[in-house]
Amino acid sequence: MAVKKAQLARLAKYLEGQSANEVGEWGMHCPFHFDERRSASLNVQNEVWYCNTCDIGGSVSDLLVRLDNGEGVVASFSSNGQGAAKAATKPKGDVSEAKVRGFHAALLARPEELAALQARRGLTQRTITDYQIGWDIDQDAYTIPIRDKIGDVCNIRFYKLDPGAERRKIWSVLGHGEPVLYPISILDDNREIIICEGEWDALLTIQNGFPAITRTGAAKVWKDSWNPLFEDKCVYLCHDMDVPGQLGNSKVQGALKDYAAEVKIVLLPFRVTDKAGKDLTDYWMAGFEPGDFKEILNDSEGVSR
Repeated sequence: MAVKKAQLARLAKYLEGQSANEVGEWGMHCPFHFDERRSASLNVQNEVWYCNTCDIGGSVSDLLVRLDNGEGVVASFSSNGQGAAKAATKPKGDVSEAKVRGFHAALLARPEELAALQARRGLTQRTITDYQIGWDIDQDAYTIPIRDKIGDVCNIRFYKLDPGAERRKIWSVLGHGEPVLYPISILDDNREIIICEGEWDALLTIQNGFPAITRTGAAKVWKDSWNPLFEDKCVYLCHDMDVPGQLGNSKVQGALKDYAAEVKIVLLPFRVTDKAGKDLTDYWMAGFEPGDFKEILNDSEGVSR
């Protein structure tokens, strides 16, 4: 099914250039983050779209429904793709401390949701409290507050255990979705750092005694501005055991090799799959102990500066 002219007209403000290429791909500015440099594409032949930065996509029909529901940003691009997203279709979402406290209290008051998260993600009550994990009643989703270098809330991530086909598994507050490191405070006073893929993987690894960090974006997302934060550290890269995860390992290793003292790639004891590979949460939930993980770290190979 090809994209209809009426659908293209509704997406015109996000599209770059005058038409799709010979295979139906049309460069597009992502409707869900302030995408000054085009990072998405639309396939007019298959009626699908995808953003490389957000790592989300789907059918054009679903995209238009979400935009109609106010989930996007208002774009102002000229026909050659110059310009930037200017303002949200709704005011930026609330990322206040009061909101974080409210979500956290809501989760603690709901034993079923709390138990379901702990069963799936292995988190203790202490970890959930320390990182103020919460529950949004309106969206039936768990919440993860994201803080900046000085500890202020800069985003809230929403997570569904089983989202189904109607929604992605994890998303950000409108207008606050720019990828950042999480939890960035772990960089303080830790010479050794595990870089993994996903907030839950990082939290569970921290819970098991290892300083871990991720970014609020896909494995392929890495900003050069983050490189100096790892200056002289020993970095272990432990992305998911799938093709995107392993490509992420290689990308981050290349980015950090001139900054970190060492950058090593950690391979978990699972086979590499094309996608949806097993991850650090799977590792810990399978019953492996911190001593087992330490052995893997010691056996990992990489590059030194």
